[in-house]
Amino acid sequence: MTNHTFVRIVNEAFVPLLSRLGFSSEAPVLRGRFNSASFLRKDYVVDVSYEPGDEAIIIMVLRRKDGKLSDIDDPANTVRLDTLKERYMHLVTREEFEEGNVAFGAVRATDPTEQLMVKSARELALVLPKYLADSRQEAP
Repeated sequence: MTNHTFVRIVNEAFVPLLSRLGFSSEAPVLRGRFNSASFLRKDYVVDVSYEPGDEAIIIMVLRRKDGKLSDIDDPANTVRLDTLKERYMHLVTREEFEEGNVAFGAVRATDPTEQLMVKSARELALVLPKYLADSRQEAP
């Protein structure tokens, strides 16, 4: 996946989803061996990273408190997409799955890495709202 394709998929798949949830996007960081896009909200940051050499896509949701981000290695306050899927995917309805397939079906992906990135955005769309709702209930 090229830098251009990373930015295109971020703009087509992640920006609309996260904008609906109150996140604003920062300009993607393209460093050749590491690309990332961050989405900010007063209480959370969603980070989407791609490491071309490893073909790895990492999506993390970090808590933000008093302007400071939770530590990357703090599983109580920084969750990865895989953890969100384990916690919430069983709560996703058939209708939500179908809506996600329609919403992300228009995003063009031409190779396995691009397909994985679009799939990750679709999965995030299904589980992130449930996580954010749970987190609001936990807040004092």
